[in-house]
Amino acid sequence: MKGMLKKQLKKISTKDRLLSSALNLFSSRWYETVSVVEICRNTSLSNGIFYRYFKNKEEVFIKLLDQFLFYFEQDLKNIGGETVSQRLIEFLDIIIEASLKHRKMITVFREGQYRFPGYEKKLRKLYLKALARVYGREVSESEYLYITSGIRFLSIRSIYNEVPIRKDPLQNMIENGLFLKPVQKPEQIFRKDIVPLDIGDGESSKERL
Repeated sequence: MKGMLKKQLKKISTKDRLLSSALNLFSSRWYETVSVVEICRNTSLSNGIFYRYFKNKEEVFIKLLDQFLFYFEQDLKNIGGETVSQRLIEFLDIIIEASLKHRKMITVFREGQYRFPGYEKKLRKLYLKALARVYGREVSESEYLYITSGIRFLSIRSIYNEVPIRKDPLQNMIENGLFLKPVQKPEQIFRKDIVPLDIGDGESSKERL
C-alpha cells in the first residue's frame, strides 16, 4: 500500500514538474518557439517521460489554460458582501490579486485565447457568472463589456508595465459612469451622422493612400 502511494506521489510530482517547466517557457516565449525537448530539458527528464503524461505540446498548453480557468473560478467564488458596492469591491480585489498571483498563467492565457478561441468564451462565462453574483441579477452585454474591459486592460497593464491599479477610481467609474455631471447634449459626444473623408477628385490610389 505504501509503495503504491509513493509511486502515485512520484507520478504526480513528475507531471507537475513538466507543467511548471512548460508554464515558465510558454509565459516567456511564443507557443511556436517552445519545444517538448526544452520542456523536458528544464526538468532534467527524458522526452519519453513527457509522452507518458501528454500526447504533444498542444495538450500540455491546453492543460495550463484549463488550470488558469479553474484557479480563477475558485477565486471568483469568494465574492461576498451585503451590498452591490461591497461585492463589487470584492470582485475588483479578486481580479487585481489574480493578476499578481497568476501572472505567468495569464500570460499564457492571453496567447491561448486567440489560438483556441473557445477559451475566451469560457472566461466570459466566468465573468458573467461572477457579475450576476455581484449585482444579484444577470447583466446585459453592454454592462459586461463596460465593467470588464477596463479592469482587464488595467490588469494586463499592471502585469507588464508594473503600473499599480487604482481601485477607487475604477470602482467609481463602474458605479457612477464616466461623466461627473449629467450630459446635457449627448449628441455632442455620440454623433449619429458619419461624414466620409474628403479624398478629392482625380487622385490616383497611391496619392489617396
